Amino acid sequence: MSLSLKAFESLLQLSILDIDEIILFQAILGWGHQGEKKDMSSLVSLIRLTHIAPQHLIQIVEPTGLISQNLLYYAYRFHSLPSNMIDTSIPSKEFYQRRGKSNDFQEPILVAKEIS
Repeated sequence: MSLSLKAFESLLQLSILDIDEIILFQAILGWGHQGEKKDMSSLVSLIRLTHIAPQHLIQIVEPTGLISQNLLYYAYRFHSLPSNMIDTSIPSKEFYQRRGKSNDFQEPILVAKEIS
């Protein structure tokens, strides 16, 4: 059984979906290789690249050519800079949010500061 593009998009838009982003990316690749479905850009745009380990970005994501160099830049920047130097409004707040966790990117940092 195969999901329609619309159903897959709806699934990926759920913030409560608790799954690794690299697994979602690979699922999109697998979905895209079925039948005549070729336009994966709307699905790939829903992947939260900042929650994919840098080695997976390099080995799995980047070689596909499905992600723009601009978005890859922000993902690599996220992994290499301290959190206080990251502007979470660029390219979008959703880009930095975790699935299945709090939708507030800063919450874990604030909680840690309150405890200490």
